[in-house]
Amino acid sequence: MPPEGPEVIACRVVEADHPELRAFLAREWAAADRRLFGPDLDWTSRPVAVEARAGRELAGVALGEVVAGMARLHDLLVAEARQGRGLGGRLVERFCARAAELGAARCFLRCPDTARHRRFYELDDLGWQRPVMARVCPSCQRRLPTSRGPLALERAARPCPDDSAPSPSTRLEIRP
Repeated sequence: MPPEGPEVIACRVVEADHPELRAFLAREWAAADRRLFGPDLDWTSRPVAVEARAGRELAGVALGEVVAGMARLHDLLVAEARQGRGLGGRLVERFCARAAELGAARCFLRCPDTARHRRFYELDDLGWQRPVMARVCPSCQRRLPTSRGPLALERAARPCPDDSAPSPSTRLEIRP
């Protein structure tokens, strides 16, 4: 016999890597994605990791993932002593090339909206652009101003233009 009255559901904070939580997300997201997007869209997360080394020293990394035909660059970091020499741009290019190999058509990132970040991503010919985003009033359909937040950028994922570029392995040797 079902209980009388409203069902009580308790909510609590848990660790993100709890096995039951991970199993629930894998099961329920797969079902929701099939309902929303059909059976053909692959939502499997494929990690992308690119490293730059000067000899044995790790000089920089680009980390992210490819999901559903889109890549997201989560982290890009170059050792302070090696900044300003084009290494970050080379890491981004290799990241996007690897993402394209894994099926991504577009690469996305979010970073602080500072002059230095804008100069690196928008002005240094890396191909990043601000996506066209506009909020629309649901009742009158007028465009609303967007709030200022992190810098959000996108670009095409494309193979390395240089045939002498590293193989699909994610290792990139940088020579001084």
